Amino acid sequence: MIPSPWKIRLVNLRLRDYLTPVAPLQIALVAGSNRQFANATTVSVRERLDLTNRRQEINDVMKEFSTTLDDDPESARLQTALELYGTHFSERDAKTRFLLLIMALEALTIPTERPEIARTLLDRFHAELRDVRQQLSPDSHDAAALDALERELFFRRQDSIRSQIRKLVQRAVPNDPGSLARRALELYDKRSTLVHEGKLPASGLRAAEEETRRIVASVLCGLLNSRSYPPEHA
Repeated sequence: MIPSPWKIRLVNLRLRDYLTPVAPLQIALVAGSNRQFANATTVSVRERLDLTNRRQEINDVMKEFSTTLDDDPESARLQTALELYGTHFSERDAKTRFLLLIMALEALTIPTERPEIARTLLDRFHAELRDVRQQLSPDSHDAAALDALERELFFRRQDSIRSQIRKLVQRAVPNDPGSLARRALELYDKRSTLVHEGKLPASGLRAAEEETRRIVASVLCGLLNSRSYPPEHA
């Protein structure tokens, strides 16, 4: 039986991505009109590891987490994040890889409500909005605009995605002095720049991708090791 994609990603993560192919296995160049081929591939190897004698370790990884994640319906976010993290390795475009990594963080966030003072102000505005809408024709453009605004107010009761990411990193990596959460927010801001402006400097994009990969791996490992996902009082 073929394992679920997230299970493959889990093994890769726990074994430091040794099982993930991150380079083309073969590159062929047509050398002449007689259909001859010339092959030349340069591969950069960070660390070489023989998995032949690590079968037990792989089995232990699967036993440790797979049953928990299969049986717990609340782990859907974690499974999705694992798949996004694993998928980014095979993407050719740096922008796509970076965005997939940010999406993995977003998939792990759990909405929390804003402080009471903010919710009170939103409720006050909501009441005023309803009073105004009652004076309008239900089929008017103004009524439709207020309906859309009312839905927006509902979502505004929750913390921003930036705040959710900060809390996620702090929860998953509690021993970090805060620098990791701060860097995660800076990287999320780079994501916003990339999405809304369409580009980032090439050197900045490469650095952002590498750092985001490390943060996502740390968060995933932290949540898996703590068995505290999702948090009890989310």
